[in-house]
Amino acid sequence: MEAEANGMQGSLGVPCHQRGAVLLVGMVFLLLMSFAGLQLSKRSVLDQYMATNLAVRTIAFENAETALAQAESQVPALSAAFDSGETEYDCIALGAGYFAVAGTGTQCSAIDLSSLNWNGSDSIAHSSATDSRYVIEYLGFDEIRAIDDDVEIGSGVKMSTTVHVYRLVSRGVQASGSEVILQSLVMVTKGS
Repeated sequence: MEAEANGMQGSLGVPCHQRGAVLLVGMVFLLLMSFAGLQLSKRSVLDQYMATNLAVRTIAFENAETALAQAESQVPALSAAFDSGETEYDCIALGAGYFAVAGTGTQCSAIDLSSLNWNGSDSIAHSSATDSRYVIEYLGFDEIRAIDDDVEIGSGVKMSTTVHVYRLVSRGVQASGSEVILQSLVMVTKGS
């Protein structure tokens, strides 16, 4: 017993007077592992927010793209009626969502995206996609010139085509408020 009282080892080889070094090292490792777990948890939440944001933006983009496709499908009929002399590009007669630059149509004004409300008074709703609208702006007609280097026709023969030019702008919104605006230029050969 005297050996144990003096700090000597007992019969099992275990020191009788422990200083707690193992406990201290264990606590430090536990603290470091807790800190690493907390950081990984924060990173996981951030990744979830990023994935949700990407999904919301994708839905808004698809809504805008769907509206743009519907607007593009209307342009050939507009140009055909325009070329046949049935109608002028009259923004007021066509209704909300139709614009034109000055001098290209009747009672038209150029589109101002900064003041566009994207409601029934200034844009067209897509027929099936919710929260997607579009506008069609007639930019006039232009002549496209090309040089054909085909030997059969003759080198350097100039060819030109007159086209109607339209600017289409669509807007898609997702329920959370995410908004995507797309723009496209469409040219339709005049008289075709």
